[in-house]
Amino acid sequence: GKIQGKRGLITEMVSSFDKSTAIAPTFQKDIELEKSSYFSKHYNDAVAAYNAFIKLEDREGEAAKKKLNEVIDNFNKALLIQPDYMAHRLIAISYQNLGDDENNLKALQAAAEAKPDTVMAWIELGYYYSRNKDYVQAADYFEKGLGVDPDNVECLTLYAQNLDFADKKMEAIAAYKSAMEKN
Repeated sequence: GKIQGKRGLITEMVSSFDKSTAIAPTFQKDIELEKSSYFSKHYNDAVAAYNAFIKLEDREGEAAKKKLNEVIDNFNKALLIQPDYMAHRLIAISYQNLGDDENNLKALQAAAEAKPDTVMAWIELGYYYSRNKDYVQAADYFEKGLGVDPDNVECLTLYAQNLDFADKKMEAIAAYKSAMEKN
């Protein structure tokens, strides 16, 4: 596993480590430490690439695309080792900046699956559908967010707004009233 990790073969590294642990659990602590080290390396490399992207003046040029692809690549390597909500979120943001709508949605869905108990995951999925003018689907995701945190005024307001856009006026009015009461 260590040799594969040094060669950047993360999938193979994880597989080898898992097989080693199954054969000889005595090395589990060492293997977990090694996996954690590779996770941290790729996660930190992705964050550094994202921060470099943020600092670019031209966020649409070739240098920006290269940084965003570096973000995606390194977070995906980290995710092969262990799940992480923030990695999925930043992958989604990167795909959105690249104009890759399909992969943006997949990453947002993966973020929600990774941490379904956070309202932000559902808000971001709702935003995605609202941007694409699918207001009924957006409202459904905002409603899921309210299932996690019924007092989240931002989520409640977005829920009301998308119900309104979907011509569900009575439900929208009730949601707007609730948002104003909680605010």
